Amino acid sequence: MYLAEYLPRLKQVSVKAEVGTSESLEAVSLAENVLLIRTPTSTLEVPLPVSHTASTKPTGYSFHDGVLSMTFSTALDTKGSSTFMELARSNAQLWSVSDLVAKTPRDSKNVNMFQFCCSNCHAVIIDSKSLKFIDMPSEFWQEMMDFWHCHKPHEHHHNENDKNYNGKIQPSQNQVYIGSYYLLLSGQSEKCEKCGSSLGIVEQGSTKLYKWRLNLCYKETRETYPPFAAIFYLILDKVNSSAIRKFTFKTKSASTNIWVLNLGLSVSVADIPVLENALKIFYIENPAETEDEVVEVPEE
Repeated sequence: MYLAEYLPRLKQVSVKAEVGTSESLEAVSLAENVLLIRTPTSTLEVPLPVSHTASTKPTGYSFHDGVLSMTFSTALDTKGSSTFMELARSNAQLWSVSDLVAKTPRDSKNVNMFQFCCSNCHAVIIDSKSLKFIDMPSEFWQEMMDFWHCHKPHEHHHNENDKNYNGKIQPSQNQVYIGSYYLLLSGQSEKCEKCGSSLGIVEQGSTKLYKWRLNLCYKETRETYPPFAAIFYLILDKVNSSAIRKFTFKTKSASTNIWVLNLGLSVSVADIPVLENALKIFYIENPAETEDEVVEVPEE
């Protein structure tokens, strides 16, 4: 088991590798993008998130209880760091408007052609031919709007507000609002008409279809949406909207308290390719009651 991460703000690579308590180290060396750890019986290759250069120098080393820990400094900023805002922008999200426009084909009228289908039976649920797709500004837009309308700092009479805002957003019949993990539309059943599978929920007069219960279909391609992407974007949206890094995700049956430590990391973990723009979090499953803000998460 090993973990190697590139910390762009520190311009540092950190590596931890389990070698074994019965093993002794013979040599540790750097190749172009691999750390080689040699023992009397084997050689462990640890892929590095960034390539080794002449400027890469070891700055820390320890070997205790069979675990090797090393840090390397690199003067070359090979990868730019990402902010929460950059990661949370809609054009970086899977199945956002920008993502759909970029990868789906267009017809003779310059209209992007794609369909959202039931992930169970592949029946067509949404067809792009006659619909307009709009990105939601933020997953937590509603609480921000509630605050703005109730607490306008430049108005002396907060209660005398005649703006036409009723606390909810309602797409028209030919519109689909795209959130971080769902599609919001009107006049649509939350169940697949063909197989009866549940695709989402009806909420405040609109239908919210969960992306992970749909497939995106275009040309000969059928894309699925990994459920973990919903949590990833929820975390980014929550940090951006409320500037907090500790909160609790809660479903009907479980809860997880998380603390967001870092973001924009490049990481390699045993048998997994390098992950880009990763989040680093501490978490506790089913914690005791805390005062941290709760984020409700739909059951999968």
